[in-house]
Amino acid sequence: SDEPIIIENWRIEIPAKQKDYYLIDLISTQTCATNDPLVIQKYHYGGMAIRGNGQWGKKGKDGTPLGNMITSEGNNRENGNHSRPRWVSMHGPVDGRQCGVVVMNHPDNFRFPQWVRLHPKMPYFVFAPMVEEPFMIEPGKPYVSKFRYLTYDGTPDHEVIEGSWKEWIKN
Repeated sequence: SDEPIIIENWRIEIPAKQKDYYLIDLISTQTCATNDPLVIQKYHYGGMAIRGNGQWGKKGKDGTPLGNMITSEGNNRENGNHSRPRWVSMHGPVDGRQCGVVVMNHPDNFRFPQWVRLHPKMPYFVFAPMVEEPFMIEPGKPYVSKFRYLTYDGTPDHEVIEGSWKEWIKN
């Protein structure tokens, strides 16, 4: 059918620039467009996703992608897939210089900490609350998700990222 089944609105806020990084706060509100609930089936990915720079997908001399991922718990793409981190950093070289992006998951989000799909080869990850079981978005009950994006030059600084996450969740 050509009729929508869900309506999504994003609210974007740009906090003041920090010394070494930029922040973007995103609040997604999804509402049923019909009188029927929407069932989100159990699946290994789907949700708030991000795809990194294409250069991060290229392979190094050892055959592994040049881009890396690290979670708030210190896991990488090999051991962090379907873990439940507070945040994920994806980083690597772009035109010979290191940079990266972090996506943070808010404690107000459904099933926090949500499972995360860390793609084994591509520069892609997604917070996916349907990894272990389905859920429903019901009419009149919006599904609200909050995420913070932090972009940086250089390599990830766990203390800076964790500090930003802690500051964000206070509000």
